[in-house]
Amino acid sequence: MKKENFIWSAAKTGLVGGTIAVFLCLIGMVEIFSKRDVIEGIITLGQFVLFATFVVSGLIAARQKSDEFIQNKNTKIMIAGATAGFFTG
Repeated sequence: MKKENFIWSAAKTGLVGGTIAVFLCLIGMVEIFSKRDVIEGIITLGQFVLFATFVVSGLIAARQKSDEFIQNKNTKIMIAGATAGFFTG
């Protein structure tokens, strides 16, 4: 069986993360949480929830690739994480 390209795999992970982010917005969590400040005047809890979705999506994609690239391939791992975060956004 042919191995899947790491960028395509990261993009799919990012699209799942984007779906989760849209779901959080549709059910109203982001709007309700936007009334509470995490850091006053800088970031609200609603923004933090969306940001955490982006970060977790990138982390999951990077972890999936770190198992495959045992040798020192840190650039591919970072590209996979950034791609997933971008597609989530």
